[in-house]
This record gives sequence, structure tokens and C-alpha cells, in this order.
Amino acid sequence: MSGIPNKLSDTLFVRREVAISDPDRLFPLLLIAITLAALVPALVLGTSEFISYDGYWHLFIAKQDQWKLFLSEYRKDAHPILYHVVLRVTSTVFGDSRLACRLASVIPGVASVYLLGRIARRLCISKAVALLTMAAYGFSITMIGINIDVRSYPLALLFVIAAFYYLVDFLAGRYDASANHSLVLFGILTSLAIASEYYAVFFLVGCLGVLTLLWVMHSAFREGFRQWATRSWYAPVIAFGLPFAVITYFYQTHIKYHHSIAYSHIHEFYWSSASSCIDFILRNLRADLNYLVPVEIPSVTILLGVLIVFVPLLVYFGLFREQSHRSPAVGVPGLILILLLAELIVGALLRWYPFGGNDRHQSILFPFLALTAFILLDQLIACVSASWLKSGILGATAVLIAANFSYQWHKMPRRSVELLTREYKIFQANVAPAQALYVDQFTLIAYYIQTHDWKWDFHRHFHEPDRVDEYNLTSTSGQRLMLLRNIDQWNFDLSKPEIYKVLARSLHDAQLTTANMFLVKQVPGHADPSAIAAEKNRIRRFAADAGLQVTSLYADNAEAGITFTVAFR
Repeated sequence: MSGIPNKLSDTLFVRREVAISDPDRLFPLLLIAITLAALVPALVLGTSEFISYDGYWHLFIAKQDQWKLFLSEYRKDAHPILYHVVLRVTSTVFGDSRLACRLASVIPGVASVYLLGRIARRLCISKAVALLTMAAYGFSITMIGINIDVRSYPLALLFVIAAFYYLVDFLAGRYDASANHSLVLFGILTSLAIASEYYAVFFLVGCLGVLTLLWVMHSAFREGFRQWATRSWYAPVIAFGLPFAVITYFYQTHIKYHHSIAYSHIHEFYWSSASSCIDFILRNLRADLNYLVPVEIPSVTILLGVLIVFVPLLVYFGLFREQSHRSPAVGVPGLILILLLAELIVGALLRWYPFGGNDRHQSILFPFLALTAFILLDQLIACVSASWLKSGILGATAVLIAANFSYQWHKMPRRSVELLTREYKIFQANVAPAQALYVDQFTLIAYYIQTHDWKWDFHRHFHEPDRVDEYNLTSTSGQRLMLLRNIDQWNFDLSKPEIYKVLARSLHDAQLTTANMFLVKQVPGHADPSAIAAEKNRIRRFAADAGLQVTSLYADNAEAGITFTVAFR
């Protein structure tokens, strides 16, 4: 290696490395203490709060009793496979309680708090600021809510934060074997993040963008990286080739089959040409930031003021100030934050990815916003000479974090009753016992929510043209029931004769004589008594035409329960 990299490696991050190498046995203990403290609210809510509809859908996928069926069910979901595999393991090992179902999200979520503290320690001069960074992240009610949901985002964020740790390690290290190690681990962990949640691709592109900016702006970095990469070419090839290979594989096998599907719950977070592009960006950017910051941004005008101040500051801090040439890693979180926001905006404009929508969809921003905010605080404190003023700033920040957590904690609504419990109880009380239960795709999960602790054994697929799955269910008390799931029907339209014909053929095929239909309407209709009465008459007529007799029936604008008996002729 030439003299340039040696000189660079001797001068790069001198101040940071001195600060980090200063022995402090208390700091690791404080990291663990804050991590365990952040675990407490996740355990409290994870034990008491209901699990979302999608969370139970993911559990249904993960707990299929056959791997072949597990893979088939996963392909119907819009998310990659790794979280489903982890959820399959944790739900098998730890059982069916609410907390056990959430462990695949809670454990990665809390581990992320610890890792973020480690990163902050690498980037901040003050150990106290590093601890405040992880506290602000760990005690964010938004993040706690994401971490107790049975979804893939906490696992993906754990891998993203771990990958970023090794990127910082690469930027802060010497161009030797340790650089190879760090960059390869960055690639592996980024690949795992993509295999957990596809939005990790934004992180990969953001890191590539930041490295490109550093290459263009910092000659010392460019020369050192070039000579190192010439000698250790395999490390950058693995680091960036592996994630691109992973996303290519998932695109060919999974993403392209979901890309054209219009999901109604995120439609409003895509830009439409009928509205102003600028208004869309500013409105949804404000919504995004209000998920993250402790003080709400009340208007677009104030948002513009924030952007005018902070975007140039972050660009200057990351690229142009003198210290950034010696320690580029310190400004990297802010640059990645800007690039992630730009990517989300472009994704929404192209109708690829929602922007300003549910907090989980935007959670890729959260760790980088926390790091950016507290690195700026760290730089501010470094400029303050009076120790009493430093202590005051740090104390006020700690109080603000605690006060915001307390306010949001008490403000959070408590919802312990599982979704659709009322509809399930009405169904159980109003239909007679039958040999089988007939459900659509949406109501399947409504029923599974109430019976997820039962034993669900897949029996068979019925032959075409009827796409019906048959499950044998055994309750915790030993009661047995056959469940018939109509794969082609997301939510039954009771005015369609075909659903009764499919049921009749399935009953004949299974040699059964009675079945109950359970229907929860995803979009309730109008509660017009005459319309409901007409619907009941149509149900009886269509059932008779299919060779079925209705022996009990209730229906309203939100749900229905019907007992059918095969009418032998």
C-alpha cells in the first residue's frame, strides 16, 4: 500500500478512537441497563394488547403444519420469507400466548436499541449523548408499537442497524483485513435485512449514495479506498453484489407477482396526478416527521422552515466541513436520512412504495433520524466550555425523553380484547353445530384469531375447478371440526350463486351433510332492513338451487352465519 492510505489511516478518526478507547467499564453496563429498561414497556404491552389482523395472518402462515404449504402461503403475502421462518420457530418453541407470538418482533426490536447505542458511541464524543440516543429510540412509543406487532419490520431494522454498524466500522477503520471483514459483514447483514423486509433496499441504495458522495468529495477517502479495493476486490464485490443478488432472486420469485396488486390501505399514500406533487410531498413528509419527533410540526410553513435550516446543515456537516474529511462516518447518518427521504418520495411518486403512511412503512427512517439528531447535539455540547451548561443541556434532554414517553404512554389507547371477538361470539350463539365450517379468505383469519391455539392440520386441496382447502381442527378441549376455505373468494358476496355451488360440491366430495358458513364483511354495507330481508331470501333460493337447505340463518350489514344441510333428492 502506498504512503497515502498509511497517512490517512494514521490520521482518520484520531479524536474518535481516543475517546472510544478510553476505558470505561460502566458504559457497557449502562447500555445493557437501558436496553433492559426499554424491554419493559414492550413486555407490558406485548402481554396485554390485542394482536392485529395482519399479525394473526402472519401466524397462520408461519404455523402451517407442512413446509410445502408454508411456502405456498408465504407467496401470497407481500413480504419476504425470513421473518415468517423466524416466526415459525418462535411460535413452535414458545407457544401461543400473546407475548410468545410477538417474540419474533420484540427480541429484534430491543436488540436494535442496544446496537444503536453501540453505533452512537462510535460516532459521539460524549458517552452521555450516546446513551440518550438509545434511550430516545428505545422509549419511542412509535417504535414500541412497531416492536410488539407481529410483523417483519423489527427484524429488518435489526439487520439494517447491524449492517450500518459495520459500515461505520469500515469507514472508521484502517484499510486492512478488518476493513474486509467489516464490509463483507455489511453485505451479509444488508442481504438478511432485504430478506426480512423489502424496504431495506432503500438502505442499501442510501449507503451506495453516501459512499459515492464521499468518493467525489473527499480525495483522501477516494485514494485510500481505491488502493484498498484493488488489493481486496472481493470484499466490495461481496458487500454489494450479495444484496443485489438477493433482491434479484426475490423479484423473480416473489415481488413481481405482487407489484401490480393495488392495496387499498396504502392507496392514499401514493401520489396521484390529480393532486399537486409539492403538496403531496410536504403533507406526507410532515406526517412522517410527526411520527418521529417529540414535538409535533403543526403546519407546512413550519416544516419548510425546518427543512431550510436542517437539510443544508446536514449536507455541510456530512460533506463540506473540515472534520468530515478526517471523520466522514460522523456525518453519514444525516446523509443517509436525506437520501432515504428522497427515495421514499420518489417511490411514492412512481407508485412503488407508500410515503407518509403507516409508521411501520416509514420505520426505516427512525434509527437514522435518532442518530442524526443526537450527533448534532453531541457537536453542540462539544462547543460548550462550561461544564454546568453541558450538564444542563444533557439533563434537559433526558427529561424531555422521559416526559415524552410518559405523555405518549398515558395517551395510548389500551385495547385488550382481540379483534372480531364480538362477531365470533354472535356466530357461536346463533348457528347450530355442524360437521364443517365454510369461510372465505378474510373470514378465515377472523376465525383463526379466536382459535389460533387449536391444532390446525391441513388435510387436502379439493380438485379443480373448486379451489377449496380442507383443514381438520382440534380445539383445546378435544372438539373436532372440518374447515373448508374458499381460496378464490376474498370476502363472500352472498348474492353470487357460485359460492353455494362450491360448498355443495365440497360437501359431497367430503361426504358431509351439514356445514356452517361464517362471514365477516370487511366493508359493512347499509343497515337497511328491507335489503337485509331480500338478501336472506336470495340466500335461501341460491342454496336450494345448489342442492342445499338453509336450516338457520342470521345476517346483517356486517356479518352473517348460515347453517346448511345437504338436500338429498
